[in-house]
Amino acid sequence: MSKRQQHSKTIFLGSKQGLIFLVFAAVLWLLSALSETYTAVVPVRVELESDNDKFLLLSPQIEVPIRVSGTGFSLAYRKIAPYKIQLSTSDFPNLDIDSPDVGRATFFALFQKNLANANNLLAVNTDVVRLPITSTAQKSLLPVLNAPPSLAEGYQLTSPLQLSVDSVSVFGSKFALDNIEEATFIIEKHKDLTSDVILQAKLLDSLTSFGKWSTTSIEVSAKVDRYSDVSFDLPVVVKDVPDSSTLAIRPKKVTIKFAAPLSELRSFDASSLRVEATFIANTSGELPVRVYGLSESTKQLVVDPEVVQYFIVE
Repeated sequence: MSKRQQHSKTIFLGSKQGLIFLVFAAVLWLLSALSETYTAVVPVRVELESDNDKFLLLSPQIEVPIRVSGTGFSLAYRKIAPYKIQLSTSDFPNLDIDSPDVGRATFFALFQKNLANANNLLAVNTDVVRLPITSTAQKSLLPVLNAPPSLAEGYQLTSPLQLSVDSVSVFGSKFALDNIEEATFIIEKHKDLTSDVILQAKLLDSLTSFGKWSTTSIEVSAKVDRYSDVSFDLPVVVKDVPDSSTLAIRPKKVTIKFAAPLSELRSFDASSLRVEATFIANTSGELPVRVYGLSESTKQLVVDPEVVQYFIVE
């Protein structure tokens, strides 16, 4: 090729017409190449469902690689838009829950039966496929609160919190449920309590993924009142003293201090209180005392002293 011809070719390739020519040539080559027949590995997207109560799906979808033949156009399309097929656990006979492996022959037969253009399928490109399944289990759990409700200063619960359910059930993987001993709920954000109220509590987010729960929300009933501290000096009565013995104790009175709801203190009768000690001979010469007559809502009981000394008078 002469220098003049080479120069003309360089000018042509660098021109707009030359660029269009090169693009046109590349497109023709690409179309020709994509029209040829090739083999390639493409994914088959398998949508799974469990139609047996014994099996629980850990994932509703898997991808199985399969070798197919086809034009470059069709193979490129299958890379972008994979084959899709829906299968149930019953499509896999003799499925072992402890080792849910399915061989290539089983998948290949299912693909040939359910996919269009099955003649293009050559082979499943893996020896075995492990299905994402596990055994199912159901468990009843005690609902507990991760923390009590927040109370305003000077206020306390007058009785234990009441939950709207005694137990909750969860249905899921046996392996996962073996690690759960209780269902923990968290009370929704609220103002510091100053009166009786019913609060909502939700199951911890970290537990919801373990399975299907009978409920993820419960009600918590709280009875609240302002408390006040009170104090009384009460005589100690000793019980079960033998008739043949005369007993003296020291001190004869003890001081009791406790907190009680204001609603109870307005009508509180101190004569309902008593302090007793049961006589049992011992080497220490001390008898523990107990207080009777306090309501269940009483809190922070302090007895001073907690024991009295006894002497047998001859």
